[in-house]
Amino acid sequence: MRAEAFPTNLPPDLAGCLALQRAVPVGARRILLAGDGLDLLARGLRDARRDRRSGEPPQGTVGPAVDELHECGAGEVPPLPAGSLDGIVVSPTALEGPADPATWLGRLRPLLAPGGEMVCGVPNQQHHARIRALLRGDMAPPAANGPPRAFTFASFVKLALDAGFAPALVDGVRVPLPEHFLVEADPLLAAAGADRDRSRVYMELATLVFRCTPLCWEEDAAWEPLTFVACVSDEEVLAANLLASPDLRGATPHELIEVRGATSAGEGINAGIEQAHHRHVVLVHQDVYLPRGWSARFHSQLRAAGRHGPVGVAGVYGARHAPKVPGATLRVGHVVDRHVLRREPGELPAPVETLDELLLAVPRASSRRLDPALGWHFYGADLACAARRDGAMAVVLDAPCFHNSVTGAALPPAFHESAGRFREKWRHALPIATPCTVVA
Repeated sequence: MRAEAFPTNLPPDLAGCLALQRAVPVGARRILLAGDGLDLLARGLRDARRDRRSGEPPQGTVGPAVDELHECGAGEVPPLPAGSLDGIVVSPTALEGPADPATWLGRLRPLLAPGGEMVCGVPNQQHHARIRALLRGDMAPPAANGPPRAFTFASFVKLALDAGFAPALVDGVRVPLPEHFLVEADPLLAAAGADRDRSRVYMELATLVFRCTPLCWEEDAAWEPLTFVACVSDEEVLAANLLASPDLRGATPHELIEVRGATSAGEGINAGIEQAHHRHVVLVHQDVYLPRGWSARFHSQLRAAGRHGPVGVAGVYGARHAPKVPGATLRVGHVVDRHVLRREPGELPAPVETLDELLLAVPRASSRRLDPALGWHFYGADLACAARRDGAMAVVLDAPCFHNSVTGAALPPAFHESAGRFREKWRHALPIATPCTVVA
């Protein structure tokens, strides 16, 4: 993702309108505009409809040419039949009004027909103008009806997942970042552990535009409490992500075991498994956010996977060799990883060769444990290989979550050291496809 991918040099109102209009699926014909400030967008959609019907080319418009255009206020749900819309567009100010915006978006979701999508404009609190104002202590006063919600890329992703949508950043209103600002911000970004390139993109976007695909959140009525085990190295990251997950807040029936000071994933997670009280143990990174209803969705998917054989280890993202294509890797899963919605083709649950370590689930009764010699990498691949060796499956479940890692794409030296140990341990089974690489 590059900042240059987003257009510039347009008046803010026009830039925002075009960004929203570009994000609406071209085939959408029945659209709901939710919230205020969308008059320019409505005019553009109506102009495109008129031009299409007259046979004339659209006059400077982009996106679909609609047949039905409905409108509602922020927090409202219009009296439309379920499945009657191809698209919903939520204005950049609409999410500041409802007391519970995730619940509101969730109530709009049934109005979408199969294949329909929601487009949301989101004012970005990480934009460089807002950062400068915060550093000066000169933020704008709150609105008369209360302080506005502060949305960033990460906070909106969490809200959308809670509402039952998989969000993807597809556009935005770009206000270029002064080069000196980024240079001078480098030490601050480094101190915060933030990725420089990704931060630059966010700091240049005054408005974020997301396209959100409805999730199929079947919940298992027979769900049971889970034990979650996480190795902790950053208390702020833990509090903002895993501990903020709705299923783990308040009087939760689930068990959370936080391990601090471990020298390897094997040392920390194995100790957590030994303390677990519930039948299934979820091994999860501290920077993972689990959306509302995730535990029930997990059980539904695990039950579905178990119909095809014993499940030795499950996860949300993995890999296997592509059939009929020697040396090619087929990635499997559905997760928001850093700034990318990874929604790979194919039905889930699905068996794989290896699993990503961001989230794994194992039966507490299993004798398989993590290998401390692998350090902090490749233990998902190791567990999957061990399960398959023992006649059980490694499977990817359709239980989306948000891996809100602040690190970049560069792999640390420790990754390659772990890869060497993994290669030696499983040399008789090579080549092995993993989500990051093929170990041969």
